[in-house]
Order: sequence, then structure tokens, then C-alpha cells
Amino acid sequence: MIPALGDLQSLRYLCIRKMYTLKTFGYTASSEERRASKFPALELLKLWEMYELDRWIVKDGDFPRLRTVSICGCPLLKSLPHFPSLVNLSFHHCNQLPEIQEVLKLESLKIEGFRDIFSLDLPPGLPALKNLDISRCNNLVSVVGSSKLSSVEKLKIVKCPKLDIVNKWQQYHFKKISTTRDATVISI
Repeated sequence: MIPALGDLQSLRYLCIRKMYTLKTFGYTASSEERRASKFPALELLKLWEMYELDRWIVKDGDFPRLRTVSICGCPLLKSLPHFPSLVNLSFHHCNQLPEIQEVLKLESLKIEGFRDIFSLDLPPGLPALKNLDISRCNNLVSVVGSSKLSSVEKLKIVKCPKLDIVNKWQQYHFKKISTTRDATVISI
């Protein structure tokens, strides 16, 4: 008998792709009672091209070592579970930024290819965030919550033509602002 993915004790990397009609990832009302945490060794998880995914349900103690999450093509995902060890988080080609709970260790956040959003609401509770990368958000005009970015050391904006980042964020006293036709890199 093959164990469930979450019960594989040594699984460190997992990419789930092209499950186009999957709506819920994780536990459901019919899930059996469990005894141990799921995905105990997983460090990197990629969820790609899951167009109907709207719920991700995690129990306390699951994913205890998860450090990197990459979500691509999951436009309906409403919220991201709490992962206490998460350091790197990236979203690609989603219609909205899912609600993100406090992530005390998150150092890097990448948001790419959100073509239809006009305003990006940055989540609160990211005290360790050092790198923020926003790219290819063609209609993005504003970033809400930028005052919460006191820990950010490098801000990279690429191909967001409607976002006037240089004039709006100079108040944060970045030491270096590099701008090219397609990119703005701001460093402390």
C-alpha cells in the first residue's frame, strides 16, 4: 500500500501541477482522524496551474519545516495557511493576493504577473521581510501597506508601468534607487 503524500516522512520537495479542477487542498470534512503531523520534512512546495483551487486547509503542526512556497496559476485561492518556518513566498499569475497570516520569518516576497489588479494590499505581520519583488503587474497603480516595510532592504519593481514607485516611496529613505526603462531597484 502506498502512503498518502503527507505521510512520506522524508519528502523534502513537492511540486503539484495541472490539477485543473481541484478545489480544496488539505483536509476535508471526510478526512480521517490523524495521529502525526503531515509533511514533516517538506521544505519546498510548488502549487502550479490549479485554476479552481480556492481553499487550502492545514492543521496545527503540519508542514513544520516548510521554508519556500511558490504558487503559480491559482487565481481563486483566498488565503494562505500559517506556516511558522516560511522564509520565501512567491505568487505568479494569480488574480489576487491571497490573505496571508502573520509570517514572522518571511524574508522574501515575490509577486509577478498579476495583470488585473490595480491596488496591491501588502499583508501585515512581516517583520523580517528583506526583499520585496513586484513584477509584470501592468495595471498596478498603488501599493497599500507600504508603511509596514521598515525591514525591507531591497525593493525591486519590474514592468509595472503605472506604478510611480520612486516618487511615492522616497519617504522611506532608501539609500539607492536604480531605475531603467523596465525596472526600479531600491536598496537600503
